[in-house]
Amino acid sequence: MSPTVDTLRNLVPSRGKSGGKSGSPDSKYWIDDWRPEDPVFWAEKGARIAKRNLKFSVISEHIGFSVWSM
Repeated sequence: MSPTVDTLRNLVPSRGKSGGKSGSPDSKYWIDDWRPEDPVFWAEKGARIAKRNLKFSVISEHIGFSVWSM
């Protein structure tokens, strides 16, 4: 693992394997490895992660602006 990932793991409080919540380093939704400039990584799993994040970001922005405009 990279030093950056280790630093982030130290900054984010971990709940351990048994009690991890969504978003914690022990969660299946935590992104440990992100190399979008690597074509092999991007083809294997990077594009899928990016598309999922984009979908949720667009939906969240839409809801936020809808509530704000009301």
